[in-house]
Amino acid sequence: MMKAQKKVTAWIEPILASATDTGWYGPAKNKDRWPLAVANKVLMQYYEATNDKRALDVISNYFRYLHETPPDWPDKDWRGVRAMENAVTGYWLYRKTKNLGFLK
Repeated sequence: MMKAQKKVTAWIEPILASATDTGWYGPAKNKDRWPLAVANKVLMQYYEATNDKRALDVISNYFRYLHETPPDWPDKDWRGVRAMENAVTGYWLYRKTKNLGFLK
């Protein structure tokens, strides 16, 4: 294992382990989607560096969650506007898998 990969393991493993059947992941107390949009970018980079399929699965399942669960904020709310942060990872996911999690 490379030194950099070893360093991120302490952070990545809890993220991967927190994934639920619904597609949600992260700390149980978090109910905000925006931090997961940021975490998706981290998982995307982790996958690119390691090819760890678990990261791809977490991202894919989260996009399924987004598709199946209506937004919990109005579009004009700052969190609604920031939801576009998912577009970067969504585009990457589609290029990698030719689906967005909910297209299974």
